[in-house]
Amino acid sequence: MKAIKFNTGRSYTPEGQVIVAYQVGESEKDEDFPEVEWVVVRFLDLSRMVSGEITTMGLTESNIMGLYDAGHYRNVFISDQEKAEALAAVA
Repeated sequence: MKAIKFNTGRSYTPEGQVIVAYQVGESEKDEDFPEVEWVVVRFLDLSRMVSGEITTMGLTESNIMGLYDAGHYRNVFISDQEKAEALAAVA
């Protein structure tokens, strides 16, 4: 599982805003722009108890936060098992 963990530094909790994000499935090439790969990413905002799914051009903090902050994500249920796997991937 490709996964990242980062802290935005926003003061939602004393520890900041901690986010774990991970790629779901394989990336897909863009037919019109072959150098671009689209990935489906799920994220867990551990500080605010928000989870979601986005499609973006890479598993990066800036890509994830840009879409998250703009509200361009789908709310998804993430099971306890999937959450545990994501947390283990970034441990």
